[in-house]
Amino acid sequence: MKARTVVGIIVGFLSWWALFLVTIVVIALLWPAFAKAGRAASTANDYSALTTSMLALLLATYVYINGLAGWIAARVAGRRTAMWFAVTPIFAYAAFQHLHMLWHALPSWYNLGVVAFIYPFSWLGASLARSR
Repeated sequence: MKARTVVGIIVGFLSWWALFLVTIVVIALLWPAFAKAGRAASTANDYSALTTSMLALLLATYVYINGLAGWIAARVAGRRTAMWFAVTPIFAYAAFQHLHMLWHALPSWYNLGVVAFIYPFSWLGASLARSR
């Protein structure tokens, strides 16, 4: 495996987390109720304040987060297949969290959506990246 491919995989993986964190911060700044619900969720594991509209917005953001992370991985690596390696740890983490740990705390449509959006939208992003 070429060094460029490895760098693309690492950058794609890190970009997913960076995009996620930046998105959460921006939403929290623009929507104070979301910030309050997010604090309750992260400090006390109390997800009851997250409304359907908040969860729908989060789910919608995963479309661009996954797509952009897939695009970045493929663009940096010069190979679209790098996306698969970049998002597999994210998929494993999300599957464990949303299908096991958070299944009882959040609606099933949200938990399934988070996990189901990872590969298709990452692949879509990667397929839009042009190899050099």
